Amino acid sequence: MTTPPLLDKLLNTPGPSGYELAAAKVWREAADFADVTTDGLGGSIATIGDNADAPLVAVVGHTSTSVRRTRKQPKRWSRSATRS
Repeated sequence: MTTPPLLDKLLNTPGPSGYELAAAKVWREAADFADVTTDGLGGSIATIGDNADAPLVAVVGHTSTSVRRTRKQPKRWSRSATRS
């Protein structure tokens, strides 16, 4: 089974807790289907359409949980390993 390209990129982008900016950037760049903004903490907010009468749906997740360890990645993450 092959991994979809966006999922593969997210899984291979360092994003441990507290240092999710690189993974969030990957998602924001891929979300060209929506107007994307960020909050004061770096969270991503995607808005589709502008119909005030449309239902509001929230999909919530954590980029820090999308980490796949490979042999190339260190066992312990350091701040320098996640800077972009």
